[in-house]
Amino acid sequence: MIESAYQRTPNLPRSGACRVGLVAFVALTLLLASLSPVISAAGASAQEEQGGTAAYAPETALFYANVELDQDSAQWELAAELIDRAGISDLVPAEDLADLQTGLSQVGGVLNGEAGLILATLPDTGDFSLDSVGGDAAGIATDPAAVSEGDVPEGWSVVIRPSNARALYDTIRDTVLSSDGDDPESAQTVEYEGYTIEYVEPIDEFGTGAAIALVDDVVVISTRPDDVEPIIDTATGTVAPLSEFATYSDLRDRLEPEVLSFGFVNGPAILTGVEEQDPEALAEVPEGLVASLDAYTTFAFWADQPGFRLDTLSLPGEGQELPQAETFDPTFPDAIEGNSIAYAGGTNLGQNPGVNALALLFAQELAGIDANATPVATQDPEAYADEVFAEAEATLGFNIKTDLLDNMVGEWGVAFAAEDIVSIQPMVSGIFASDVEDATAVGDVVSKITAIAEAGSDGSVEISSREVDGSSVTTIDASSSGFPIVIEFGVVGDQLLVGINEGIDTFVDGPEESLADNPNFQATLDALPAEFSAISFVNVESLVPLIEDAVTATSPGNMPDADPACEEFATQEDAQAAYDEHNFDNFALDQDFDGTACEDFFAEGEATPEATPAFAETINVQSVGTVLFQEDGASGTSTIILIGD
Repeated sequence: MIESAYQRTPNLPRSGACRVGLVAFVALTLLLASLSPVISAAGASAQEEQGGTAAYAPETALFYANVELDQDSAQWELAAELIDRAGISDLVPAEDLADLQTGLSQVGGVLNGEAGLILATLPDTGDFSLDSVGGDAAGIATDPAAVSEGDVPEGWSVVIRPSNARALYDTIRDTVLSSDGDDPESAQTVEYEGYTIEYVEPIDEFGTGAAIALVDDVVVISTRPDDVEPIIDTATGTVAPLSEFATYSDLRDRLEPEVLSFGFVNGPAILTGVEEQDPEALAEVPEGLVASLDAYTTFAFWADQPGFRLDTLSLPGEGQELPQAETFDPTFPDAIEGNSIAYAGGTNLGQNPGVNALALLFAQELAGIDANATPVATQDPEAYADEVFAEAEATLGFNIKTDLLDNMVGEWGVAFAAEDIVSIQPMVSGIFASDVEDATAVGDVVSKITAIAEAGSDGSVEISSREVDGSSVTTIDASSSGFPIVIEFGVVGDQLLVGINEGIDTFVDGPEESLADNPNFQATLDALPAEFSAISFVNVESLVPLIEDAVTATSPGNMPDADPACEEFATQEDAQAAYDEHNFDNFALDQDFDGTACEDFFAEGEATPEATPAFAETINVQSVGTVLFQEDGASGTSTIILIGD
């Protein structure tokens, strides 16, 4: 089980408004989890001890997600406190809160316990749409108002296990059966294994229909009676339940027991269903991607004292092996700017399957090979990749795989920093760094890339070289475009460096304040597992003001008239005359579109940024951090949305 860095406090003050806002927040979280089949993990609520809604999901279900509905639970109480601390509730419009409160009040006395979202089999159409999972289905599983509307995607079913199933059924039955515009009184019934399913057909070709049934102590809502039947088969014992599936139980038991939501994705079953419906459907999918989908994955979203957490675990399917990932202690943060907005790092980037897949696609384009063409069934994938990289080498002069990727061994990291993005001279910098095994070979690649850039230059950028710590670095200056940006790359010592503006110099010489010493970065690491194979970090506290400045500056009337083109004129009157004569050619002189040219430039010499808006002051989310790790034959991730005190 992934241990929390803090102790949870179950007895917290209640906040009605925040609790309502949390409905939408949890829905969004389930959406994000649903859109990533490789995200995994499971947790168990108090009801899960008796199987919960997982006891009604077939063992072979392709997808299952559970959401805690008991708003008096310790998890909901802590989540409400986190929402308050994060300042999110203050940003929800009052009318939206009122609408949510109305939805809750309609079913508040009977909608409790837990809800489960189940895809028992692949729809007959073969349309396993993750958009549907994250859209309508996520809303159904988390929003009481949506539950009562019954707009469930075809193939899916929602199982709600409240304290009083009959009361809930009676409360929402009419609303569900009228969700497509039908009269509930016209509902038809079908008997299946001793249970009654009420349903309405679609009113037209654009409708979906709806079905509802009371099955023991759960209410089942779906689009068609066919989607209710697997739930009944499980309830009667005809089909084994997911709650007794060993792999599901194993993954669930490894993670936090008390959660807001958890779920399970049966990757092998999904792949089998797709192949059965269309044997050629996966022919064009890269083998590495198919292998990554051939896994049992679970996810758990829960509230903890530091913030919200999303934990995942994944076990490879039968015949698949878990790629071994090397644990590392990052050192690059010591050389990265402390004000960096984002950072990611790991080891052996050149061996990453995703990076190799992208490199292969690039090589295919260079070699003129249709990446969408159906590969020869008998062709060995590795031999095919080697052939493509060899063909691309004839154009580039170097082999992307053997000369570059295979030499990217050791630590790698990438970071980005920005300040004053709405001023005349925004401060932007970035760095990508990777240790290399053969610095000479990679240096030769850099030289050939430089030659290609020089040969293809149209003169709009200035290409030169300079010495950094005894090594030659290529400089491409594109500042003449109006935005101050310089891109540099080269091998310095035993590292391949690619920098934006001052990125390389800062990394080589060392920053005044490093990311390793940044309090938010340190707090994020403290809240995550200590051993990991990769890490990503977003400093939300620094990012939010930049977003707010950008939104404010680009809003009508807020764009400062201080474009560098104003420098060509001695006075505002001269700039105005030029703009009035040719406003199309000189559009940059009127950045705020008010008809007056360069007023900010000549008024104060430079743009005057707006004061930091209340939005940036309200949000109290410090950072988002994620680490990847492996334990006991499973791969996993741990994510923390760190919220300030």
